[in-house]
Amino acid sequence: IRIMYDNISTIGAKRHQISQSVIKTYSNSTHPLDKLACGLAYINEGAAYRKLAIECFEYYFSHPSKMPIAENKHPYFSEWQLHSELANLYEKEYDFDKAIHELEECIRFSSINDGVEYTRIADVIVKKEGVDQAIEYIIQIKKSNIYPKMKNMIDYEYNELLKKKEKGYVYRP
Repeated sequence: IRIMYDNISTIGAKRHQISQSVIKTYSNSTHPLDKLACGLAYINEGAAYRKLAIECFEYYFSHPSKMPIAENKHPYFSEWQLHSELANLYEKEYDFDKAIHELEECIRFSSINDGVEYTRIADVIVKKEGVDQAIEYIIQIKKSNIYPKMKNMIDYEYNELLKKKEKGYVYRP
């Protein structure tokens, strides 16, 4: 896990070398943190490895393990970060229900709750059910007691959805 954390900003061929090394070293391990490291490495390897990344993340979440603490006194990866990554993976694989579930987990683990996850859910709903349903979702958020804390973000998303509706937007994968 530390290798992936220490190299999170590495790009290009070196990133792929590191990811390949992690996969080669840890892919046969049954330790949840090793599986998670492989999942993060598979993400770096692109779309062809997405399903393997999902399997690794699912394994990690089904076998909870305490995340080690980095030198900055914080966990290497937060629960929010991990659920957010898994939501991205599910969305890219068109598994929208699971993506929404993971985004709801992000809301649960978010320390700032700035509305980003709600707008991400609306974006997934557009893909899954259409613009009208996403607008309905945002309207429900606007009626909730959390709305005042994230008014600007939610209002922006609402206006963007109205523009999409006006243009007749339909998601086509």
